[in-house]
Amino acid sequence: MSKICILHDYFVVKWWWERLTLIMRDILDCDIAMNFCDRESFYDEISELEKKWKVRFFGKVGKKGIMRHLKLKLDLFLKTKFLKNYETVIFSWDATSGVWNVAKNVKKIYYIHTIPRHLFDQKEKYLKKVKWFIKPAYICMVYVFRFLYLAELKRMNVIIANSSHVALRISEITWRDDIKVLYPCVDLDKFKPEKNIEKTYYLSFAKLATIKRVGVIIEAFKQITDKKLVVIYWNNDPQKDNFLALWKWFSNIEFIRLRDNNDLTGYINWAIATIFIPENEDFGMVAIESMACGVPVIGINDWWVKETIIDSFTWILIPKEGKVNDLIETINKFDLQIFLSMKSNCTERASEFSLENFTDKLKQIVYSK
Repeated sequence: MSKICILHDYFVVKWWWERLTLIMRDILDCDIAMNFCDRESFYDEISELEKKWKVRFFGKVGKKGIMRHLKLKLDLFLKTKFLKNYETVIFSWDATSGVWNVAKNVKKIYYIHTIPRHLFDQKEKYLKKVKWFIKPAYICMVYVFRFLYLAELKRMNVIIANSSHVALRISEITWRDDIKVLYPCVDLDKFKPEKNIEKTYYLSFAKLATIKRVGVIIEAFKQITDKKLVVIYWNNDPQKDNFLALWKWFSNIEFIRLRDNNDLTGYINWAIATIFIPENEDFGMVAIESMACGVPVIGINDWWVKETIIDSFTWILIPKEGKVNDLIETINKFDLQIFLSMKSNCTERASEFSLENFTDKLKQIVYSK
């Protein structure tokens, strides 16, 4: 058994933090535990883990919303007694409740990709989705979970944020000034430019969720029918049915479902540009992977963007509000040759987020006393 264990919550959708968790496991050659794994989505990865390494499943995914969060908290608290056998535990994503089962002398590291938005800065937005007769109970549970989350953060020896933007958010809710920043990495051996590719479409491969503003992108291409849009999505994207209904009758918009990430780089390379305009994003891995393939990004002029891009060098920015007309104007203004001229700039910028740089910094944090 390894002396290190990574504790993750769910492996449901092949978003970048699941991929990053598996990369971390390979770097540290450690055990990994998760509450639930969708074996259809992660069949290849989990089969490989079970053959060669220690992987532990200890729960099942609950219903959506606050009840899923409650079940996760209970599973993490009741079913992770095995963590007492490790010298270092790395908590990933929303798995912090397992910290109550870790001995005091164990090194506890929390790699945080975002604070629980439904408990803090976006709690009012989530509350609006709750039926009126459930709201009193929902509000009480939010405050209980918020108290527990802050208590769990106090027990962490090291907190790592995936960006300075997220580090600032953590500092604002905890008053801690010792937050470390470790940017996620992109595997430049996999995400790289291909030669002699004909650029034929614009690409969106953010998850199908309202906060990612994929609906704005679709609405823009309903009006610019002489240009093609390809939307990549995964089977477990949270709002895929709603978005799939938006594109009917428009031949210039195509949705493609991926089972895994093996074909993703090919789709990126064929793109004129990637469009990534999320609302209040934490860290845009979509943008890093696109730049690694030499494909520039049409993005949103928000604070987090400043950490990863150089405007008009690797990205073209639209105003923070992310309106349909702003996106249409930008797409019509910049032609293919301008985007092609940005290729080398993109790959140069993406190299700063290499697997090698990530590995060195991760090991330094994990193995330091």
